Amino acid sequence: MAERKWTAAQSAAIEETGKTLLVSAAAGSGKTAVLTERILRAITDPEHPADISRMLIVTFTRAAAAEMRERIAKNLTEAMQSRRSLHLARQLLLLPSAYICTIDSFCLDLVRAHAGALGISPAFRLADQAEARLLLGAVAERLIEDCYAGDARDVCTPDEFCDLVECLSGGRDDKGVLELLLALYEKTRGFADKGAAVARAAEALAGAAGQPPFSTPWGAFFARKTADALDACLAEHKAALPQLYDNSVAARALAPAFEEDITLLLSLRAVIGEGYTAVRDAFYAVKYAKRGKITGEPNAVCASAIALRDRMKKTLEKLRDRMKKTLEKLRDKFYAYSEADWAGFLLPLADKVGQLGGLLCLLDARVQEEKRRRSVCDFGDLEHLALGLLTDREGNPTPLAAEVREGFDWVYIDEYQDVNEVQHRIFEALSQPRNRFMVGDVKQSIYGFRGAQPEIFARVRRENRALVEAEGDASPRATISLSANFRSEGSILAFVNLVFGRLMEAAGESIDYRDSEDRLTPGAVAENSGERVTLALFQKEKAPDGEEPPAHDIHADADEDAPDGEEESPLPDREARWVATRIRALLLAHQEDEDPLEAG
Repeated sequence: MAERKWTAAQSAAIEETGKTLLVSAAAGSGKTAVLTERILRAITDPEHPADISRMLIVTFTRAAAAEMRERIAKNLTEAMQSRRSLHLARQLLLLPSAYICTIDSFCLDLVRAHAGALGISPAFRLADQAEARLLLGAVAERLIEDCYAGDARDVCTPDEFCDLVECLSGGRDDKGVLELLLALYEKTRGFADKGAAVARAAEALAGAAGQPPFSTPWGAFFARKTADALDACLAEHKAALPQLYDNSVAARALAPAFEEDITLLLSLRAVIGEGYTAVRDAFYAVKYAKRGKITGEPNAVCASAIALRDRMKKTLEKLRDRMKKTLEKLRDKFYAYSEADWAGFLLPLADKVGQLGGLLCLLDARVQEEKRRRSVCDFGDLEHLALGLLTDREGNPTPLAAEVREGFDWVYIDEYQDVNEVQHRIFEALSQPRNRFMVGDVKQSIYGFRGAQPEIFARVRRENRALVEAEGDASPRATISLSANFRSEGSILAFVNLVFGRLMEAAGESIDYRDSEDRLTPGAVAENSGERVTLALFQKEKAPDGEEPPAHDIHADADEDAPDGEEESPLPDREARWVATRIRALLLAHQEDEDPLEAG
């Protein structure tokens, strides 16, 4: 088998052993191959061979753990074919029992082994998601009843709780409080201090009461969203102007209003820097220019030109309507209140959020008490219990953490962009200063609904210097970026960079394409087919007769039609049929280009 050629960045990620590394690996950059090769190199090192039993290799799913185990077994087997080694043979024997696992599996083993120190039964069982939700809901309902009865006075009195219900549910019922409590409970499970995170939010609200709105995190969010929406409207209007001027009659009637719209949008965009009140006043002073009427159509205009003009008129009217709705939505959603109202709202709001934080802490304590009574845990509990074993109340590693840490020479974590704060702190407690290897891509984080916090990956990346800059210094940590993509050709990557460079700018420093290292680059020299990228959009909507409409596809070759019969298929089938039809067309085109003698 030919030896694989690694890029300079891949080689650095494989060979650097003197620092804790964060590898920011873009899609198709070979991160799994790099991770596997790094592990294999450590095991086969001629001077200091590592032992697989002294490695902790954490993946995000059981399927990924099984795949990793298979890859390591395959590579070890291939290595043994080139040289016989008792060490390699021993590693193959140890592989089935090696710590190649998910974080849940690791925490489960740790908690079971030290259940006594936690005050729980070592015979506890894992509750499934449905049981855990039912238990949580039942405890939350009892808590609300106790709040009414005055049995939660440490958090809020009955009168204060009734005010909270009024605030969240408009006096109709207490369903809003129950739903918010349950949502906050799930949302904060990935935080090490759970309810205290809500208490910090209350403190932030109180501290912001005397600040200008745009100086607060919430006002800054309003300003950013306003700027993004105005920029989108401006881009649409400017893109439509050339089409408008292609038809001189329509231009005379429609262009002035469109140009005034652009002037309006630019003025709103410029006033954002003047503060909240200036923006609010500008939005409430908005007046729209009237569109002129298209009259006096010359006889020389052909029917096709008239049809084009009518279609353009309809499109432009929709564009203006969309702009008006956007401005009205921004005004009503972000600027309904004066700056004086802001200060009057924040302090009472901080008080309500503080009460929610207290209720959340009380709910968590009661849920944990009930789970102990029933001897059950769920996976979120396991992470908190493991963190409690490994760190003290100040967050410092415990003697047990030091003992566990000494058992691992290397710690490898895949998909680090999907960790939460509890998991991150567990890995910190388990790792030595220079033996951790984290790999992931913040742009591929998809588990926010399960509590993933991609900002942790982004923060670690910002804090670490790039390896090329950190070499030779005393820093124990560094970052390596793998941006070369080996799956796709240049035209695909250019299209991806174009689209996501726009989309991810709004995400701030954590996810963007501002640096050259963030953009995907071709990782292999391949013949460019010259094909323009095709983008197919399948919109799920109801047709007038109640049937599913055909898919809408937008692509470079505008004269191509969607596959026949597609409109009669459900959405997933239409997607599959469209893809199959495109593949068939490409294969047929390839066969036509072949040598007739070879093909026949």
